[in-house]
Amino acid sequence: MNQATLLRWMTLPLATVALSGCATAAMPVDHLASSAAAIRSAQDTGASGTPAAALELHYAELERVEAQSLINNHHNGRAAMQLRRAEADANLAIALTREAAAAHALVATTDPSAAPVAGSGGAQ
Repeated sequence: MNQATLLRWMTLPLATVALSGCATAAMPVDHLASSAAAIRSAQDTGASGTPAAALELHYAELERVEAQSLINNHHNGRAAMQLRRAEADANLAIALTREAAAAHALVATTDPSAAPVAGSGGAQ
């Protein structure tokens, strides 16, 4: 085998590896839908009314906007990662909202001053 043939056989695998690294990942449609649904759920549960949950919801919304920008620039792999982060942050916002509501309900049931006075507010 001469040098030219050997060089061709060595560059073929290298070119294949180099070109496969440039291939883009598929558009993360499933992550787009699941992150949007998680953000909507967080909004519906009232996450904006709980400070810690509102912050996580804000992060989720920012990450989703960043992911959309990455998709527009054909960085689908990075976009999928951002969308997974957005979904996780939205789910955390939901959990924090539910925790705050449960803590409030617990205080209302154990604190007599927080409970409504019997006979007030009813029909007379």
